[in-house]
Amino acid sequence: MEKKTIGSFIAALRKANGMTQKELADMLNVSDKSVSRWERDETAPDLTLIPIIADIFHVTSDELLRGERINNEAQSEDKIRIRSEKQIQIIISKEITNFSVKSTVSIGIAAMGLMAAIICNFGFYRAYIGFFLATCLYIIAVICETIFLKLSFSSINNEDFDYTTISKGKYKMINIAKRTFVAILVLFAICMPLVIFPYDAYMGISIDTWFSFGICVGLIALLLCVFVCHYVDIYLRKRDTYILSEQEKAIAKNKDNYFKKWMKRGSLTIIITIILTIIYLSVTSDKMLVTGNTFYNYDDFKAYMEIGTDYDDEYTTYYDENNNEISKEEALTEYIYDVDGTILCQYMNLNQDVVQISYGTKDGALPITVYTDEDLQTDTNIRNSINFIWFIIYAAEIILFLICYLRNIKKIENA
Repeated sequence: MEKKTIGSFIAALRKANGMTQKELADMLNVSDKSVSRWERDETAPDLTLIPIIADIFHVTSDELLRGERINNEAQSEDKIRIRSEKQIQIIISKEITNFSVKSTVSIGIAAMGLMAAIICNFGFYRAYIGFFLATCLYIIAVICETIFLKLSFSSINNEDFDYTTISKGKYKMINIAKRTFVAILVLFAICMPLVIFPYDAYMGISIDTWFSFGICVGLIALLLCVFVCHYVDIYLRKRDTYILSEQEKAIAKNKDNYFKKWMKRGSLTIIITIILTIIYLSVTSDKMLVTGNTFYNYDDFKAYMEIGTDYDDEYTTYYDENNNEISKEEALTEYIYDVDGTILCQYMNLNQDVVQISYGTKDGALPITVYTDEDLQTDTNIRNSINFIWFIIYAAEIILFLICYLRNIKKIENA
């Protein structure tokens, strides 16, 4: 076994004990640059420090000066090297754990943003203010996560550490960071309805509107994040931010191939659903979803329109288009004309429930369909129910795509 110098022996002992140059320097009351020069054999420790160094690493001063263990066992150097590698892995694992804990802080800040939006919207009816506060907290969360990631990278970027080990640590940290950023962006998307639906800055939105549209926008954001994360991963691999083994490269290639297939199938399904939605809207946009009251002769229509309470309106004055005072009968009398201008029907519009009239084309203006406010409200309820069904379809498709994607990615990783 090749004899080590005192510098290389100190370096091996330090690494085996999981110490940094700075930590050893602090224990000896010297600078870390001095320790670095010792380990590079540019200088040697002062003789007065030899016993202290030996005591720190549980070796004798003679062994330290020789640069090797006196009991020259075959395992001596190998054990130090193996122990050093294990210590490095422990240090990196601890840093990964610390980064994971810090990431929960970022997610917690983002969750506070959502809570602020909920309180402002439902507690104070200030949707815009809620969105603004939430956005500020989301930005802070993103900044914190970025700083945490940079600090963790800096902690493991040690020249004493093996680059492959560092690369694996970075890979795990980046995956944690991606999940954190995705969570923050999804929470931001859930708050988007706050600035889309309120009539003005001083009104909030109802819980059912926020829930339905917020979940939908959040799922869309989650779907987009899957695309972005995939291409970010490809970009980092090309830049050699982390090194993959041959097995990991094969797994990454299988992931890329599956992603392309998944994207094609998902896009086709979404396009088909969009086409069906457009067809539905084109068929129902100019057509009532309720029947109303249909009349096939003018007498029945006239009788229906003149149903109403003859309320006392002695204090009501009616005027014509020229601002001339007219009687109640003149004001409330309406006519139905044919294309030639001939009066087909004359009636008093006394039925206060009627809000819309639709005329036919078969016999003059017949058949005539009358819609009340209750009919229109029923129509609105039906439309909202159908729209909610479309929302469920889109949401179910997105959830199904994500579940299939994540399950197959997991299978590829475990293969």
